[in-house]
Amino acid sequence: MKNVQSKLKFYLGVGVIIFGLMIFEYVGLMVFFTDFAGGMVRPVRVFASFVVVTMEAPFFTLKGSINAARRIQMLEERYSEVLAQLGEFKGLEEENRELRGLLENTDRQAREVVITAPVVSHVGPSLGVGSGDGVEVGDLVFVDQTLVGRIGAIDENFAQVDLIYEKDFQPLVVKNNEGVTGIVKGDGRGVVFSEVMSQENPAPESRLVTVGQVGVEKDLFVGQVGKLVSGVSDPVKTYQVTRLVDFHQARVVEIYK
Repeated sequence: MKNVQSKLKFYLGVGVIIFGLMIFEYVGLMVFFTDFAGGMVRPVRVFASFVVVTMEAPFFTLKGSINAARRIQMLEERYSEVLAQLGEFKGLEEENRELRGLLENTDRQAREVVITAPVVSHVGPSLGVGSGDGVEVGDLVFVDQTLVGRIGAIDENFAQVDLIYEKDFQPLVVKNNEGVTGIVKGDGRGVVFSEVMSQENPAPESRLVTVGQVGVEKDLFVGQVGKLVSGVSDPVKTYQVTRLVDFHQARVVEIYK
């Protein structure tokens, strides 16, 4: 019985409100009521908007930080790629410069030359050319017109190089600008100018070139006279040979046929 009475009171109250609103509308007071209600609700809406913005701010900040970190990471990756490409371009530019220097050098004698590049290999100094390219055992190898070795073993597409500083490299008979003669040979670590007569005093940094022997033509540049390494009591003098090039750091090498 109490539930029925409560429902009747509720419906009656709703009916009175509706009837009252109809009367307000009929007599033209509904506009004032709406403005009054809106004025009371507006501060609540402003406060609610402030609360929502305040709560959302950390999330927007976090999202922005994540996006910024991603952009920075992308920029760093792109920067690394650009640096790598720039290094490749510089390497190609240097290689082209060396090739252009070889081709434009008018002092070179007319000869058959194979131009290639060193190959990194666990078997030792090597080249990516072989018998299929016309390369033969005994051909001389040059870097920047400096004799650095000769072809020791080959197959169709590969060649091993015996470098001039190796102990088993065939000694070369050479002379300097003043005509002082001697032998250039390797000691396993470097190259020496040996068998120089004790009365001879070759000028420091004078050029050493071959005098010509079997398999080695004359006037091939080998290096420069370095410091004296023999003792005063030795019957002949021995000097270090200053090498201006390095096979392992070369980008371009020549094989003289």
